[in-house]
Amino acid sequence: MLRLVFVAPLLALAGCGPTAPSADAGVPLLTCDAMAAEVTLSGRLQAELFDRQCRSCHNAASASNGDYSAADRTAAAVARPTRIAAPLLPVRPGVLSESVLWLKMNGRTAGPKGEALGGVMPPGGKLDDATLKLVKDWICTGAK
Repeated sequence: MLRLVFVAPLLALAGCGPTAPSADAGVPLLTCDAMAAEVTLSGRLQAELFDRQCRSCHNAASASNGDYSAADRTAAAVARPTRIAAPLLPVRPGVLSESVLWLKMNGRTAGPKGEALGGVMPPGGKLDDATLKLVKDWICTGAK
C-alpha cells in the first residue's frame, strides 16, 4: 500500500495514467471554455465565415435578417435584437445560451426560454468543427 502512495503521484507527474482533458473535451455546447482563444471579427472570422458562408443571403439587398457583408455591418447586425426572437440578440458576448446565431449554427430552433428561432444556419448543413470553434471563441471572448 505504501508503494502505491508514492508511485501514483509519480506516474501522474510523468504523464502516465489518466490524462487531463483538452479544453473542449466534455464541455457542454452552451458553456464557454476557460481557455478560449481570442478571436476578432475583423481578423479571421469575417473572412472565414461571414464572407464565405453568410453574405450571399445576409447582405445589403436582403438585410432583414442582418447584413453580414462586411465586418462593420456584421458587428452592427449581431448587436441588434433579432427580428424573429426579440429581445434576444444574434450574439450576446460571453453567453452562448443566449446567442441566437450560436444556437442556430448548432441546430437549435428554440431559445433559452423556448422562443422560436426559425430555421437552423446554414440552411444547407452544419458548419465544420473548426469554424464552430472560431465562432464559439469569438462569442466567449467578447465578440469584438
